[in-house]
Amino acid sequence: SGLLSEATLQALYDACMDASVAVRKQGIASLSNLLSFYPKDLILQKIWLGAVLPLAIDPEISVQTNAMKRIDEILLTPVIKAITAKKFSESEPIWLMLDSLD
Repeated sequence: SGLLSEATLQALYDACMDASVAVRKQGIASLSNLLSFYPKDLILQKIWLGAVLPLAIDPEISVQTNAMKRIDEILLTPVIKAITAKKFSESEPIWLMLDSLD
C-alpha cells in the first residue's frame, strides 16, 4: 500500500489474531477506521477482509459483536444502499472489495 507501510498493515493484521480480546478489538477498530479513510486502497481492503471477517466467528462474543458492527458498516450497508439505488459501478470500492473475496 502506498499510503501505509507493509509493517504497519502486518502489525494491525497480527493484532486481530492476538490472544488478547482488547487487542483484537483494537485491531478491528484500527483497520476499519483506516479503511474508512482509504476505501480505495486495495491492499488495505484485502488485509481488512482477511483480518476482520474471520472475527465474526471469534470465540469471544464481544469480539464477534465488534467485528459484525464493522462488517455491517463497511460491507453490508454500502451493498444494500447500492442495490437499492441501483448503482453498480464496478469501480466503487465496495464492489472491488467484494470481487477480491474469491
